[in-house]
Amino acid sequence: NLAILQRVEKRLAGLIASVQEIASEVGVWSCSVNGLNPVMWSHYANEHKGVCIAYMLPDRIITPDANTGFMGSSPVKYASQPLVEWFLGLTESSVPREAWDFAAAVMLILLESKPPAWAYEEEGRIISRRPGAVSVGTEPVVQVTFGLRVSDEDRSAVIRVLQNKGYKASMYNVVRTNEDYGLDLEELVV
Repeated sequence: NLAILQRVEKRLAGLIASVQEIASEVGVWSCSVNGLNPVMWSHYANEHKGVCIAYMLPDRIITPDANTGFMGSSPVKYASQPLVEWFLGLTESSVPREAWDFAAAVMLILLESKPPAWAYEEEGRIISRRPGAVSVGTEPVVQVTFGLRVSDEDRSAVIRVLQNKGYKASMYNVVRTNEDYGLDLEELVV
C-alpha cells in the first residue's frame, strides 16, 4: 500500500534527521588500550616520531551522567553489521519508545562500532552529549611514551612542557626487542 510506504518513509526521514542532529551535538574521544602496537605508532604517531599519552580517567568522565553530558565509555565493537545485530536483538520491552531515544540508541551503536578490519586498533571511546575539549587536569596523565624515532630535541621539549605544567607522569621510550617486530618500553629517568 502506497500510503503505508509513504508513512514509513516519512518516519525514516525523521529518524535520520534525529540521528544527524544528535551527531552534530556529540563529542567522541578515541584511544587505544595497546601502547605498543607498531601499526598504531606508524599510522597515528607520525611513523614513530610522536608520543603516546596514557590516562587513568576519573569516574566523572567515564560514567554516564545526565548533568555532565557524558553518555559513557566502552570498547569499540568490531562488527560487519552492528545495526542489524542490534535490530535483531531487540525485544518488545527493549525497543526505545520515543523517537529521540531510538535515534540516540542508533547513534551510540554507530559511534561505538567499526568494521572488523579496524580491530587491530583495540580502541575504546568516551562519548559526550557536548562536543569540544574536556579538561581533565594533570593527574589523569599517568604515562608519556616517546616513539622509536622521536628526536632528542622533541623529547626534551615535551619533557620541559610536562615539567613546567606540573605533570607527574612516568616517561618511557619505545625500544625494539629481539623479535623481528617486537616493541617494549624502557623507562626514561629525568
